[in-house]
Amino acid sequence: MAIATEEPINIETSDGHIIYGTLNRPDKGTDRLIVFVHGITGSRKEHQFYGAARFFPQRGYATYRFNLYSRDNKGRVLSDIDVRTQSGDLDTVIAHFKGKYEKIFAIGHSLGGPTIMGADLDPVKAIVLWDPSLTPDTTPGKKFYRYDECLKKYIIRWQFEYNITAEMIEQWKNAESLVNNLTKPTRIIFAGNYSIKATWKNKLAEIPALHDDITIEGASHSFDEEGTQEKLYEATIGWIERF
Repeated sequence: MAIATEEPINIETSDGHIIYGTLNRPDKGTDRLIVFVHGITGSRKEHQFYGAARFFPQRGYATYRFNLYSRDNKGRVLSDIDVRTQSGDLDTVIAHFKGKYEKIFAIGHSLGGPTIMGADLDPVKAIVLWDPSLTPDTTPGKKFYRYDECLKKYIIRWQFEYNITAEMIEQWKNAESLVNNLTKPTRIIFAGNYSIKATWKNKLAEIPALHDDITIEGASHSFDEEGTQEKLYEATIGWIERF
């Protein structure tokens, strides 16, 4: 089954912003949609989402990947928002597609996990979280963020520096409180070569819905290593096809 269409779908928010996204659909149509949610500083163009937009339509699923912030007109700005804002925009996306698809699935990477956990999951059939981040303090003794008194914002530093709100950091630190919101069947896929799995050790049993977790050995946080992305997709579809 080949991909027949890739089209931009931009959705207006209730507070005057625009969510920029891309819909991919299989050639024969489908009643199943996967909504992808990226992590902090990420975008719909990251390799794991771009590859997913090719893999899943070949298996009979439409995919929608969108930017939580964008340089485009009326797009949100990362330095102005927090996790709750992101969850609200995910609600807007799901509401847009509700009624157009019989089954909607949510997949989130990294901070996309708490974004999903804070959203209205009633229309969602099942969830897959890709190495979901419960806290910014993933690696003991190593902090990638600091508070700037002049800016009144946190600065996170990876290969670039980004300004983010204090609310974003505080809500991220408290993301484990959202685990009880996972009321739909949930699979968590951990990266074997990253430290996030340890932060979930005492939280997995608190997930109220049917759930499991697996680890892809040899994978780092973004599943960049040879063959790990394919394993990620297979483990994902193996879960959602049950529902």
